[in-house]
Amino acid sequence: QAMSSTQPGTCVGLFLDDGTPVPAWPPYNATTVATGVAPPSWAASVSDFGAPVAPAPVAAVITPMQFVLLLTPAEVTTWKNTTDPIAEQFWVALSVAQDVDLGSPIVTHGLAYVTATGLLAAGRSAQILSNTPPGG
Repeated sequence: QAMSSTQPGTCVGLFLDDGTPVPAWPPYNATTVATGVAPPSWAASVSDFGAPVAPAPVAAVITPMQFVLLLTPAEVTTWKNTTDPIAEQFWVALSVAQDVDLGSPIVTHGLAYVTATGLLAAGRSAQILSNTPPGG
């Protein structure tokens, strides 16, 4: 047998386990949705949330050849001729990689290291990681 309530402002037939009637929802209709104007009983309106936030750009995944072309000829020569074992290992790893993920921690940390050793000028890592060619 369905239970019902005759109290104003409550849903008909919906009660909590203890017998308390469930209060009615605030007015809600297609006009509310279409206009974005919330009824006065709602605490927030659509405008309280602001404009949608653009997603963060996705890091590029490029070939090793494309990576080398992000460097200047002088940077390539300097990096290839380094005697720093970590920078050499990073160069070899980039050279034999199937692809280079510019968002990968290995790439970002490797470029930070190469910059710290002076093989790349300050600011060049950010330019490379943004997939921007020299002078671009």
